[in-house]
Amino acid sequence: MPTSACAGPQANPIFINGLLALDVQLIYEDAKTGARARQVLERLAEQLKLEAELQVNLLRFDLLGEPELSGLVGDGGSDADILVLAAHGQSELPAPVRAWLDRWLGRRLGSPRALAVSLDAGTEGTAPAKNILASLQAAARLAAVEVFPHFGGTPTSDLTFEDIQYRAETKTALLEESLQRVESHSHWGLNE
Repeated sequence: MPTSACAGPQANPIFINGLLALDVQLIYEDAKTGARARQVLERLAEQLKLEAELQVNLLRFDLLGEPELSGLVGDGGSDADILVLAAHGQSELPAPVRAWLDRWLGRRLGSPRALAVSLDAGTEGTAPAKNILASLQAAARLAAVEVFPHFGGTPTSDLTFEDIQYRAETKTALLEESLQRVESHSHWGLNE
């Protein structure tokens, strides 16, 4: 499954190497839920025999709550075709995550999009998980976005080579994007 760290908005279908390009946003709570989100995406692509170039953006919950970073990462994947949200599901989603989801749901009304919600296997049937799914399904229904709930386990090992690579790519992509935006705004002096 080909992926890249950054992807832009997609108004009309774009093809890369003869394959449909789909923007995918993974929003995750921590390393374990992020690894599970990646697994969900890989399984989905395998099961659907998806022949598409997936352009994947990664975003951790806590980055949306950082005032210095929220403007830089806040709308990076807001035009995504597929959103995979991975959380433990033991409590409500943080306010910055809900706000980002609301913006995503409000964009591209009428365009086909999907929201996969992956929660810990042990939370299935619990009040917090039911509340998360109910609120997301209600909001998604208004935006004509299909919601696919998933309850699954997190990877058993604490840290694998793939996890290390995943973390490195996430931080590198975020840092590169942040630096590019800072450089593009560095010439806003009054005397220029």
